[in-house]
Amino acid sequence: MALKTRDEIESLIHNNIYDNNNKEILAAMVREVLIEMRESYFNLKDDTLNTLVYSGSTTLEDMFAASANVPPLWGSTGWFNISSNHNETSISAYSGGSGIVSSATIDAQSGANVITISSSVALTNRKVMVQLCYNGVANSANFTYSPVVWTAGEIIKVFLREGNSTQQNLRLEVFAFSVDTSTT
Repeated sequence: MALKTRDEIESLIHNNIYDNNNKEILAAMVREVLIEMRESYFNLKDDTLNTLVYSGSTTLEDMFAASANVPPLWGSTGWFNISSNHNETSISAYSGGSGIVSSATIDAQSGANVITISSSVALTNRKVMVQLCYNGVANSANFTYSPVVWTAGEIIKVFLREGNSTQQNLRLEVFAFSVDTSTT
């Protein structure tokens, strides 16, 4: 529970930080206000937003309670070199276990710029993020955030901007976050 409510913090500000130049404001007074704000700022238990109804009968507290204990699903491909691998179509699974990634293939006709990932779970009601991992030294290569497109419930396509270097060892990590469709 928050140490101070908004009203209590506002009262503390009025008592410690004056609105004219005739009174001295000590650093300790400012620190006291900042400490209380820091301790109370992110806790919305006693805030008016906590009981605000967003959709139907769902409040902010209900939304936090429903989503706080749901970790994202994770999966990964193994390391692959797109310049040497684009004539092949299969990408190996991550050696530590592939998670939700059941298979991945490179679209040979795209010149290694499109990778199709099949998941072991349906991704349609989830927010999906693909992270591009590179095992080389960072340089001025053409890496950008990759667009992700659903082609079916368990299949996504990842589009790379350019993949034609001699050494681009990549790994794609897929994160799937829960989305409560009943409140959206």
